[in-house]
Amino acid sequence: MEYDIESKMLIKKAKELVRRKKYGEAERIYNDLISKSFEQNKYAIFGLAKLKEEQEDIVEAKNLLYKCLELDKKNILAKTELAKIYINEGNTKEAKAILKKVIKSKPKSVYARVQLSRIYRLEENYIEAERILEKNIQIDPKHYLSKVELGRIYRLQGKAVKAKKLFKEAIKMHPNILYARGQLGDLYFELGDYQNAKKAYLENVNLNNNDFISKRSLALVYEALGNFEEAEEMYMECLQNNKNKNLYKKSIVDFYIRREEYTKAEKVLNDLLEKNKLDVYSMLQLGCIYEVQGKYDLAIETFQKRLEYLQEDSYARKEIAKIYSRQGKYKEAEKLFLESLERDYKNEEANIELANMYIKCLECDKAKVYLKNAIKYANSEEAQKILEKIS
Repeated sequence: MEYDIESKMLIKKAKELVRRKKYGEAERIYNDLISKSFEQNKYAIFGLAKLKEEQEDIVEAKNLLYKCLELDKKNILAKTELAKIYINEGNTKEAKAILKKVIKSKPKSVYARVQLSRIYRLEENYIEAERILEKNIQIDPKHYLSKVELGRIYRLQGKAVKAKKLFKEAIKMHPNILYARGQLGDLYFELGDYQNAKKAYLENVNLNNNDFISKRSLALVYEALGNFEEAEEMYMECLQNNKNKNLYKKSIVDFYIRREEYTKAEKVLNDLLEKNKLDVYSMLQLGCIYEVQGKYDLAIETFQKRLEYLQEDSYARKEIAKIYSRQGKYKEAEKLFLESLERDYKNEEANIELANMYIKCLECDKAKVYLKNAIKYANSEEAQKILEKIS
């Protein structure tokens, strides 16, 4: 079966439905196309994979991309999309290997090059990311994503004028795509220009009322402007519509912590745990809230509950160890600190907290080992200062 005009039009329609968040209708179109010619309609399979990615059904998205590659081992789009998912999962090594092969076979593949630049951005190798993206714009001066990503790189390097220029160019090119305007809002926010930041985020929300990333950013603006009631309402709206997303749980809880409204933070987290007893992220946040308030028994109980579900969790062990250390239960604290570091030996806080406990116990030689770890793995200035004091 050729990629006929009718199929092409249907796939175009499905893409537009996905953009408008009408996933059910889009999925029906893709499945109908696939059922008619599963072995050949790789375009519909790829479209369905993108839809599943949009719905955050990552396992199914990956399965569909693997199916695309079974049908066509040289499918550049499927390889690049798979690499993008790996990046989002934190598997940048695998993603980089895929993207370098793609770019070697097709040097002017700007989308693959954008994804590779994202890896360099995450690695804070801004010079390499900038080089790739500037080359992209030479290849395709109208490539929207390259302009926005390069603007982000300029923003991270403090080149605000250059960043703003690129974001505005991208918005002019595609005024209904939210990404560039959101980045422009972030730039204004960082510069302390809250009114222009607010304007950018509101424009995004007016274009798409389900743009909760912009709504969360808008809440931060309201908070910065001292409009705390509006900020709270916006944070809560984000949470109510995204109860399974940790970003929005953290946002409202952090807001309450900044305002020292711990009772409200406890209520939000306890409500979430009542609805989902396996919500280990909320357990972690609740434990930390109890710890900040000195409710150590409740904090330990909550962290231990998390360990029942995440037996290898280093963070809960570290937090319980910190409490035991404060309480003078050094033997119990040492055991948990060491267990935490077995699982995350580069953790700066765990290394420093254990070192400080050893200093209290007058075991400075042991302390030096963990201070050196914090310096080696986290380039810790705090550890360096402590080490100089005890040497």
